[in-house]
Amino acid sequence: MIYDYHCCLFIDSMYIRSTGLVILTLLLYACIGVQAQQRPQYTQYIFNGFLANPAVAGIERYVDLKMGARSQWQGVDGAPQTLTNAAGCTDETSIIVEMYEPLTAPFIPDTVICTAEREVIHIVAPPGYAAYYWNGSISGPYFDISSPGSYTLQVEDENGCTTTATFEVRPYCKEIIIPNTFSPNGDGVNDVWVIGGLEEDIQAQVAVFNRNGQEVFRSRGYATPWNGTYKGQRVPVGAYYYTIITTRGETLKGSITVLY
Repeated sequence: MIYDYHCCLFIDSMYIRSTGLVILTLLLYACIGVQAQQRPQYTQYIFNGFLANPAVAGIERYVDLKMGARSQWQGVDGAPQTLTNAAGCTDETSIIVEMYEPLTAPFIPDTVICTAEREVIHIVAPPGYAAYYWNGSISGPYFDISSPGSYTLQVEDENGCTTTATFEVRPYCKEIIIPNTFSPNGDGVNDVWVIGGLEEDIQAQVAVFNRNGQEVFRSRGYATPWNGTYKGQRVPVGAYYYTIITTRGETLKGSITVLY
């Protein structure tokens, strides 16, 4: 018996030649129809929670119905939801979006600070905002500044709208102020020799000498204050002597004490 790919059965019989006789055989052909149905073998059903395990064969009639839900909006409460079925049909909900006028950024003017005098300036922001963030930290409308640099103020209104303003605080002293001591020990306090009043005098000459008259520091302009080192090494504790020559023709001399 032989089955073809249509599940048809062939029955054939014959006599095998024996002792020189050939007998004609009667060929019987029969085709038996066989019906079978197996459900689709979805390999992805183990990854998709909407597909049922199809590993059951049978002949029952059935219809596959697959549906999925996806969110069109992220991070918005009550946002539209879209429902999509296997045929690609969709249905949506809707929300009302309220529009607000753009928030006006507050104006904070640039200013100056004299760090040689350990000055602290008090910045006041315009009133009327719900929240104030100075350099990323929430605070009130007031902010104290003790060092030069670039600063930001972000404000927020009652609707949650925000805007940001930036301003600069430059080092400046009206008169030349020369401290007579500093402690370059790396603790972040008084670590450099800050001279006030030379901020805009880019041609001023500053030189420092030890007790033997050896020069341990020299600078044209004073954008980078002396940190108490000579050739990369800390200078010994003690008194040092300076000479400052400004572009206005002033010559200033005195002593500076280095402490640790």
